[in-house]
Amino acid sequence: MIVRLLRFVLYLVIVAAVAWSVAALWIDGPGNRTLAAALGAAVSLAAPVMIRPWTAASVAAVVPVAVVLVWWFSIPPSNDRNW
Repeated sequence: MIVRLLRFVLYLVIVAAVAWSVAALWIDGPGNRTLAAALGAAVSLAAPVMIRPWTAASVAAVVPVAVVLVWWFSIPPSNDRNW
């Protein structure tokens, strides 16, 4: 019972992280933003369905989010953008 609850909470955290990464790609993504956001969401959300055991699936779902997070923090700040 506790393990199922922990898995559920972990999946909620993963879904929230994926939602953030899709929003980050949509807002400031490189090239075709729609394609990048859709591809990121598809890869992250398909991993738990296609990979077993659930620990490996969770790690596989978080890797694209980590890549987007590293990319997001590498964007240089600027004061001359459109506000």
